[in-house]
Amino acid sequence: MKDLIAICAGVLMASPVIAGEPNWVGVWTGDYEWCKNADRIGSITPAPIRLTATEMEGYENSCEIKSVKGNDEFAYYRLIMQCSAEGETYTDHKVLMMDGADVLYIWFGAGEPVKFIRCGD
Repeated sequence: MKDLIAICAGVLMASPVIAGEPNWVGVWTGDYEWCKNADRIGSITPAPIRLTATEMEGYENSCEIKSVKGNDEFAYYRLIMQCSAEGETYTDHKVLMMDGADVLYIWFGAGEPVKFIRCGD
């Protein structure tokens, strides 16, 4: 996994900003049962997270996406975000890695990436 993360970092540093709607836009969850709470993201737990081209929203936190660098061919993206949670604001970095159309891994900067699945329509 460390080799994969190193490769992703190299690809991201050399890649342009993504144009158009990203393939990672959608509602994502670690447990498909949580998709039933998709209309209440931010106010209930457990619930999925929502990613748009400009925002990441979860339980009691939201982030404005300030920068996206990535590579559609390799399906790796680095997001720099301005976030707020529980009255605090902070800058956050995430690495997104797509595995097909309906599986997303998010690397939070330490440990293994976390697997998410897309909630259906």
